[in-house]
Formats: sequence, C-alpha cells, structure tokens
Amino acid sequence: MRLLVSVRNTVEARAAVDGGAEIVDAKEPAAGSLGAVSPAVLARIRETVREDLEVSAALGDAADASEVGLALRGIQVPLAYVKLGFRGVADRLRARTLILEGTRLAARLPGRPGFIAVAYADWHRTGSLAPAVLAGLVAECSAAGLLVDTAMKDGPTLFDTCPAQELTRVGRILAGDGRLFALGGGLAGADIPRAADVGADVFGVRTAACDGGRNGSVGVSRVRELAEALRLVRLRA
Repeated sequence: MRLLVSVRNTVEARAAVDGGAEIVDAKEPAAGSLGAVSPAVLARIRETVREDLEVSAALGDAADASEVGLALRGIQVPLAYVKLGFRGVADRLRARTLILEGTRLAARLPGRPGFIAVAYADWHRTGSLAPAVLAGLVAECSAAGLLVDTAMKDGPTLFDTCPAQELTRVGRILAGDGRLFALGGGLAGADIPRAADVGADVFGVRTAACDGGRNGSVGVSRVRELAEALRLVRLRA
C-alpha cells in the first residue's frame, strides 16, 4: 500500500515529497472533494516533483461525455493517473459510457495516465452508484482503477460511511481484474491498518497531512508520521 498526499501548490508538493509521499496528487480542496487545480498549477507541481515519483490529478465530476472531455482537455504534462467522479450519475449504462470515454481520452494524454474512476462512499447522498457497482464497471471498461472517497466533507469519514466488509468486497472485485484500489475520505494514521485489511493499494490523505485541517497546508512532519505508520504496517504484513 502506497501513501498518496493531495497538494494544492508547489510548496505543498515539496512538503509531501520531503515527508515521504509516494504519490503526489494535485487537488484544490476549496473546490470540493475532487476540485481540480488549474493547468498552470498542475504543470508547476509536476515540474516540482522528481521524475521517479508519480503525480496524479483530481479533475472533478462529470455527468456527460462533453464534461469528461472538458475535464481532461487542459492536461499538458505527463501524469501517472487522472481521477474523475460521477456525482449524480445513478444509471449504470451511463456511468459505463463515461468511464469508457475517460479511459479512451486519458490514453491520448501526455504520459498516457491511467484513468481512475471515483466512487463515493456516501453515494446515497449524491445520487450516484454504489462503490461495488462502479468497481465492476472499472473492470469491464479496463480502466486503471477505482478510488472510494467521500463526497461530503462534513464530518463522517470513509470508514464511518462505508462498512469494512463492503470495501473488502470492492477490493476483491478490483484485485481479481488487476485494477488499482485506492481509498480516501478523511482518513488518518489510525486507519492505515484497516485500509490494509480491506486490500487497498493506495492510502490517500489531505486533512491528516495538513497543519490547520483540510484547507490548511501540508506539513512535512505530518506526512512523515503517516509514511512511517504505513511502513510499519508493511513490515507486519
């Protein structure tokens, strides 16, 4: 399991790298759970992070094919992953079409980033599909993987919202087809063992890595503590 830290600018990117993040994720937290940074900021973050570390980008939500295209259009630097949610899309066939389109367009971007679909643990609050349903679609569409996150950043965390047995089910669906399984949503260091238990490949944080909460700034010492906690869990595995 690898540590992903979401950053909003180059200062935070440097702090994430210095603290031991293994994936640096470009995201603007003030713009929502999957708020996108501008193309210019994304380019500067990619230039700041050394070449041997992966960079991903949150691109918001899309409800139709034109929005998928718009979300991916501004990317001009090589990335490892792009992440897109489907808030408000409750139709399975429609979601499948959007994942296929995202996967197709991502393959044309610099670096050919893997397309990561985002499912919401609080899907019943957003009119979206359940994580297990989206996991099956990711496998069908040969997308790179699935992130299970929380859409509402108003208190309940991922494990408050989604039972561990459901996350384990999602992990098994993805592992059976060789897809990446990432978790996010108010996670803290204490959640690392649980994330490992449900089979996650990526442990994603923002708030836990920040001095001053989600809208504060990523701190080196906070990232270092998370990286060390994850290292210890790996050693026990």
